[in-house]
Amino acid sequence: MAPLDKNATSMRVLLHDTQANFEMFTVQVGKLFETIHEAKNELKTMQSLFQRDRETLTGDIVDLGNY
Repeated sequence: MAPLDKNATSMRVLLHDTQANFEMFTVQVGKLFETIHEAKNELKTMQSLFQRDRETLTGDIVDLGNY
């Protein structure tokens, strides 16, 4: 028994495929945003470590100048 409305069937298949692609895209975008968030946190950590290191180096230079 063949479908009575081939155009409607084709449209439903196309819409289902489009929805599946949007769902896969959404998952990938979610992973991308999660990775960006992790990278941002790592950059903040590195920035604080470099700032602490610069402050330590500046303190050491000042101490050497005071001798």
